[in-house]
Amino acid sequence: MNVWTGTNYLTASVYRRAGTRFGKRQLSDRGVEMASAVATQVWETERNGFTFDTPEAWVRDDASRYTYPGYERPLAVWNILDAIQPVEPFLTRGSGR
Repeated sequence: MNVWTGTNYLTASVYRRAGTRFGKRQLSDRGVEMASAVATQVWETERNGFTFDTPEAWVRDDASRYTYPGYERPLAVWNILDAIQPVEPFLTRGSGR
């Protein structure tokens, strides 16, 4: 079984947004937990070597087996960050809208 980086980040952001929207704290917390687990493997587990070269996926029980390093979909991490603390669009900053 593989851990799909971008898919997990996207699912985490959906959990977070849905939990916030419907007042389901456990669902919201689960989204943050899921995103945190992926981020830990990518950014804090040095032996993986994934930092700035995030793979599309890795084998759940053996992160040394992975596919396509540098895959773009993991950028979905920004969806979970926006779900936690929405970012005002750049073009509307300071415009009074």
